[in-house]
Amino acid sequence: MVPGHSQTLNIHGHAYVTTDVELLKRCTVNGKQPKTGIVITVLIKNFQADRALEQSGLWDASKAVDKKTLTAFRKPCILI
Repeated sequence: MVPGHSQTLNIHGHAYVTTDVELLKRCTVNGKQPKTGIVITVLIKNFQADRALEQSGLWDASKAVDKKTLTAFRKPCILI
């Protein structure tokens, strides 16, 4: 999704999880290299108008909820 647009990018293809160190080196951020990654082979890609996204008014700023009214949640514990 791109903010402000009601189109989505649809991708059809194959994916697999990898632990290939040489491949993952390219994904290093701030000196940290991931232990696993997902390799995706794209066979077909296309942009598609998403009617539900358009009708939801997701990008309509007048429908935004004030963050102060939302319930505060604990930070999630993500185990990798």
